Amino acid sequence: MNNYHHQFTMQLTSNLSAAAMQLAHTSSIFFFFFSLLLLLGSIATVESTTSPNPKTPLDDFINKSCQVTLYPDLCYSSLSSSYTGDPDLGKLTYAAINISHAEAIHAADYVMTLSNKKTSTGDDEAILDCVELTEESVQQVRKSRNQMATVLRSGSRAQKKDEREKRKRRFEMSNVQTWMSAAITDQNTCIDGFSDDKGGKKDDEEEEVTMKVRMVVKFISNALALVNSFVDATL
Repeated sequence: MNNYHHQFTMQLTSNLSAAAMQLAHTSSIFFFFFSLLLLLGSIATVESTTSPNPKTPLDDFINKSCQVTLYPDLCYSSLSSSYTGDPDLGKLTYAAINISHAEAIHAADYVMTLSNKKTSTGDDEAILDCVELTEESVQQVRKSRNQMATVLRSGSRAQKKDEREKRKRRFEMSNVQTWMSAAITDQNTCIDGFSDDKGGKKDDEEEEVTMKVRMVVKFISNALALVNSFVDATL
């Protein structure tokens, strides 16, 4: 009887040990695959947030067009979320100029508000210069937008073998390039004014102005790159 009990106990112990090993093995496999899924999910999240992922032919067109710019991710994100027209480089360029115009207005309004606050206390001449420069930049971009609209309206005539129309279009696009470049210069001069004033020290509001103006420069720069691309492709 004792021998039978001993054998039963040994067998039970063996079965429990085998079951425990199997459970441990199964848990290890589960943990491995669970960890792998988490890792793959993290990689997918990083890729989706660091690079554009075109999903439609229009998205793909915008993404490819934006590769000529200095800030392609900004170009793609701003245009893919707002442009719904045809995959046409001229129309896309107009949309980019229009976005940069809106951004320039927003920054100029902020600078004006800050100027009213500071000049009431007799503080900071740099901000007064920045008001003038940002407003002038808005005007330059607005002229560029209007000129680009004119070019697009006359596009069909320029495509014909009419040298007079082609010369006119080259002149008009040259104006756009000049005005957009001038707009960037105005914005950068505004930023430089804060560096020259008060030994380069900025308060929190001036840091905010600098940040906003630098972002405007990026938008205008992208629009200008698309302008240049349009000129190269059509003239």
